[in-house]
Amino acid sequence: MIRRIALVALGLLAACGGEPDDEVTYGFKSHALQCEVPGMQARLDVSGVDGVCPLSVNADRTVTGVCRPVPAGEIRDFRLVYFYDLGGVEVDLATVIARLDLRGETRDTVRLEFPADRVFSDIDDDSDGRTNIEEFCAGTNPRDRNS
Repeated sequence: MIRRIALVALGLLAACGGEPDDEVTYGFKSHALQCEVPGMQARLDVSGVDGVCPLSVNADRTVTGVCRPVPAGEIRDFRLVYFYDLGGVEVDLATVIARLDLRGETRDTVRLEFPADRVFSDIDDDSDGRTNIEEFCAGTNPRDRNS
């Protein structure tokens, strides 16, 4: 039997069980970016796990979402991506990766932290030398080199 675990993102997760059809509720404060991003969203990608877990970034800067439990037994990378929708295209603003060694893990709940000092926001979709978040904060289009 593959053991599945629930993850605690920044220590504020309510989780139960560990069967494949169970769901895990994530909740934590969003990382501070250069400016407020109305409508910002987030997603969680887990190495070796199919699919993406969509997360909501709420007005009070909490991040919430419901995902499937993550199978234990391997080292897994968790990639948290902050993005916003620009006319139907997702524009990534920042990412942060956390690695957990889940080999031999027997707990039902494991704490997952995304340290603020590991937030990567140097994403520059249009290669103009200004990051996507800098362009968003300045009111320009991060997908258009000429704006």
